[in-house]
Amino acid sequence: MGAIGLASSLFGNKKAAKADAQAAQADARVAEENAKLVDVQIADAFFRGSRDQGDVQRAARDAAGRQRVGAGANYLDTGFGSPLDAIYMTTDNMRRDLDTAARNTQGEVTDLQRQKVNYTAQASASRSTAKNAKTAGTIRSISDAASGAADIYKAWISR
Repeated sequence: MGAIGLASSLFGNKKAAKADAQAAQADARVAEENAKLVDVQIADAFFRGSRDQGDVQRAARDAAGRQRVGAGANYLDTGFGSPLDAIYMTTDNMRRDLDTAARNTQGEVTDLQRQKVNYTAQASASRSTAKNAKTAGTIRSISDAASGAADIYKAWISR
C-alpha cells in the first residue's frame, strides 16, 4: 500500500466512522422522541379511562333511577324485595364495570410505560453505538496506518 493508498484508507475510515456515528445518533434522537410521545399516550390513556369510568357511573345511575321511577309508578316500595334487588344488582354491575375500566386503563398505562422504558434503552444503546463507531474508526485507522507504514518500509528496504 502506497502513501496515497494509506491516506485514502485513513480518510475513508474517518468518514465511515463519522457516518456510522451520525446514523446511530439519529436513531437515538428518534427513540428519545418516541419516548416523549409515549408520555402523551399515557396522559391520553388516563383521560380516556377516567371518561370511561364516568360514562359507566352515569349509565348505572340512569338505570337505577329508571328502575326506581318504574317501581314507584307501579306503587312498589323500592326499600325491599325485588325492586331493591334490581337496584342492588345494577349498582353491583356498575362496580364491576368500574373495576374493569380501571384495570383496562392501568393495563394500558403499564404497557405504555414499558414501551417508554424500551425507547429510552434503545436511545442509550444507539448513543453507545455512536461512541463505539468513532472508537472503531480510530482503531481501524491506527491498524491501517501501522500496516501501511510497514508496507512502505518493506518497499523502501527492498530497493
